[in-house]
Amino acid sequence: MQAARILIVEDEALIADHLELILREKGYEISGVCAEGTAALDILSQGNTDLVLLDIILKGPLDGIDTAHSIRHKYRLPFIYLTSSTGESTIERVKHTQPEGFIRKPFNEKDLLTQLDIIIHRLRNTPAGKQDTAHESIYVKDRHAWIKIRLADIRYIKAEDNYTLLSTGTQRHIVNRNLKSVEENLPAERFIRVHRSYIINTDYITQVLPASVRIGDEDIPVGATMRNELLKYINTL
Repeated sequence: MQAARILIVEDEALIADHLELILREKGYEISGVCAEGTAALDILSQGNTDLVLLDIILKGPLDGIDTAHSIRHKYRLPFIYLTSSTGESTIERVKHTQPEGFIRKPFNEKDLLTQLDIIIHRLRNTPAGKQDTAHESIYVKDRHAWIKIRLADIRYIKAEDNYTLLSTGTQRHIVNRNLKSVEENLPAERFIRVHRSYIINTDYITQVLPASVRIGDEDIPVGATMRNELLKYINTL
């Protein structure tokens, strides 16, 4: 069986080097080592990572929790926080990202390796369908309630100034987040940005025209630079 491939996201160089050393000695492969959330997402886009070890305090615009949201929703990968940040407000944010584990620094090597072994064994012995179930829907706030929306029902997403509109064909929901923030929480294999103001669910495309796509009875504009990227996501003869 192939060794699990682990990405180390850690802004302290000495700790990152130490983690890489003990993981390689244990037989794991290292898919990358970086100190920034944006760099971690670039590595994950290459598709050669099975699990992420993630610090919360990172360099750059994204902290570990911001990065975790994309890891969970866009790449659907398990991750373990490895951090000294244990304040109440931090823990409250952490809970919403559903990590596979949380290890405090300074860490014990044996505890870390044991937790990794257990998590990887569980993931490899869980049917893929069951792993994905929790990530097949999102919740949007409607007044004082959170409304569940199946990702499969979302046809397209449109930027509306500082808000974002989610259209399911029968309903429209306004989200108090910008389009980029919403995009980071969507699975890349299903949703694709086709215009600076639009993201579409490729399952609902019925026609691809020179400057637009047809979804239901609506035409969605496609940017000139994004059309070739769109064609990679659909089967053509």
